[in-house]
Amino acid sequence: MNSSSADENPPVDAISYATATAALTSLTKSFAIHLPKYGIRVNAVMPGEVRTANWGPVEKDEAMWKLFAENNLMKRVATVEDVADAIMPLINDPHKFLNGNFLYVNGGNHLK
Repeated sequence: MNSSSADENPPVDAISYATATAALTSLTKSFAIHLPKYGIRVNAVMPGEVRTANWGPVEKDEAMWKLFAENNLMKRVATVEDVADAIMPLINDPHKFLNGNFLYVNGGNHLK
């Protein structure tokens, strides 16, 4: 599952988004409990800010992206490649013993 770290620190101006990601966290946990007997593992990838067209018109707001980078522990914004690289170990070997994990791809910002 691809979720978000917004349920860790819900943004004031995105209540519905934070609620939806919290629901995905709960769904991930439920699936991770109930699906392994069918050979299905469930993990969630929780990216922080990633510059994509999904941001709509604000995607072009360079000041916003600079602020995101300045506020990140690693002083940059994640790329789609960062997220893809994090996902690969979860899917490369279907027999791995990874189930019910939440992989944060946000430079450690969920710890703040």
